[in-house]
Order: sequence, then C-alpha cells, then structure tokens
Amino acid sequence: MRIFLDSSVISKLFIEEKGSEDAMRFMKLGGTKGIEIKAAELSIYEVGNAIKRNLGKKSKDTSEFMMQLFLLNIDFIPLDSDLASRAMEVAVKRGVTYYDAVHIASCQEDGGILVTEDKLLLKKFDMVMNIEETLKIMDIR
Repeated sequence: MRIFLDSSVISKLFIEEKGSEDAMRFMKLGGTKGIEIKAAELSIYEVGNAIKRNLGKKSKDTSEFMMQLFLLNIDFIPLDSDLASRAMEVAVKRGVTYYDAVHIASCQEDGGILVTEDKLLLKKFDMVMNIEETLKIMDIR
C-alpha cells in the first residue's frame, strides 16, 4: 500500500499540534506491512516554511528539524516536466492551487491515497483522506 503525505501531515512531525501523534504513527508504519510512505518533493519546501513560520523565533533547532526531515522514511517524488504538466491540469480542472495539485498528481501517478488535513482537498478528491480516517481503515488506532 502506498501512502502519500502532504505537508499538512509532515509538518505535524515537527510542530506539535492536533494530529501530531497520529502523524508519528504513520512514520512508524513506513517499511512495515508492505506500506510505502511517499510525498512530493515540494513538501520539503512547504514544511521548511511551516517550521520557520511556527518555530523560527521560538527554537534554535530549526536547522536541525530540516536535517531530520531528510532522515525520515519518506520517498520524496521529484517534480519533473511530466508531473509538472499533470499537476497544472489538475489545478485548472479541479480549481485547486498548483501546490496542492502537485501532491494530487504525485499520488495519482504512483497510485495510493493522499493523507492530508486540508479540508478543501478532502472534499474535492476521492483518493484523499485525513489522518484519523486512514489509521482507522488500516486498523491502527
């Protein structure tokens, strides 16, 4: 099973907020039970921005958080010309931001489910679930 995480989920690994514990559960699943954890490479930039915005003045460990991001058991999917084109099609046809469309197109290309806390994406796409729903389906909770 392939699980794609967007930055709304990955950032919970570094910024303590509702859903952080469940996000950690996903990371423990990587490589077990045939579960692959993937994310669009764009997530690295988005998570970095979230860390800066939320922790930048409160923590001296922000650079360390970015190094930890690369150590996570996440297969980051690079943005190439084909994926960029598909993402633009998704953005235009479905009325979402290009950033969100990159996550959707990455998931569609590889097959799997996208786990997000983005309410708009949860409403607009069938292969998208929130953290809690995904853990229930996987019978992890």
